[in-house]
Amino acid sequence: EIIIKASFNNNIYRIAVKDDGIGIAAEVHNHIFDKFFQAKNQTLKKPEGSGLGLAICKRIIEMHDGKIWVESKEGSGSEFIVEIPKEMNKNHS
Repeated sequence: EIIIKASFNNNIYRIAVKDDGIGIAAEVHNHIFDKFFQAKNQTLKKPEGSGLGLAICKRIIEMHDGKIWVESKEGSGSEFIVEIPKEMNKNHS
């Protein structure tokens, strides 16, 4: 199951995507947004994908003065949260 929630509070858009999958080990939370990082898939015992998707997402979100993070633990699914302000910093172009 995947649950998507969206809200707008204090001039910040927030989107949260939660699943009930296998979860992500705590020791890799700080690395999953790094280019080419691939966490081992516990069911396949090997990484999948290019390791670029989350790094690209993070860069685009940061270009909009936003932030992204994950809340997850193994066996309990994952929730990815994105927050983007309504108004961008005027120094960005």
